[in-house]
Amino acid sequence: MKTDSDNFRQSAVIGVMNRIKKRGIEVVVYEPTLKEDIFCNSKVINNFEEFINVSDLIVANRLTDEIIRFKDKVLNNMSVQVLVATMNQKDYSLINKMNIQSDAIIANQCNKNEINEFSLNGHKYKFLSFAERGVGLNRNNALMRADADICILADDDIVFLDGYADRIENLFIENPHADVIIFNLYVEQIDQFIIKKKYNVSFLNFMRFGAPRIAFRRKSITKNGITFNLHFGGGADFCAAENSSCA
Repeated sequence: MKTDSDNFRQSAVIGVMNRIKKRGIEVVVYEPTLKEDIFCNSKVINNFEEFINVSDLIVANRLTDEIIRFKDKVLNNMSVQVLVATMNQKDYSLINKMNIQSDAIIANQCNKNEINEFSLNGHKYKFLSFAERGVGLNRNNALMRADADICILADDDIVFLDGYADRIENLFIENPHADVIIFNLYVEQIDQFIIKKKYNVSFLNFMRFGAPRIAFRRKSITKNGITFNLHFGGGADFCAAENSSCA
């Protein structure tokens, strides 16, 4: 149950967030005097990191996630990029077939070496054609050239729902401490594991999920040196288990 103090703090935070784009932000750093409806003290800060550092003094820490979500959505509108692993594509029609509505990198293993970059419908696309084999290598080629905040892994038989980019972005905003989020796919096969509620993935259950169900914060993955193992998957030494083998 929220108290008057809780509501007052939240109102203060909302007021600050409404002015957050300004160069100087007046941030309350001490408890308000509720009876007089004024603040005891305040200071001006100029960057969000300092704002986060003092936020515990105005919201008792429990609204920090809300502030982080606001930062991601308003100040740092997150970019979304699809990383597609495919083979033998001769044109760009895959973009429409998959209903891709965001930036994307198409990693195409074929019999030539060529890189093309272009814009379409307001989105940026990189089409990587390499005379190589191995799905792990293919995904790594896309991963190492990715530059978005959020990346989505995909195979060429995926068809995305309209509005997927905004939906995935919002889920990362609502879960600011999640580096990876796994989704359900609409598929005909009945043996796919279906996620029925939100929970954490661990070493005990991570092998239930294939790569095309995964979206992740790119910086968290690259910072930790995570890549796909080149020895697993189609075209590699071991043709299975690519989806759950990372290096």
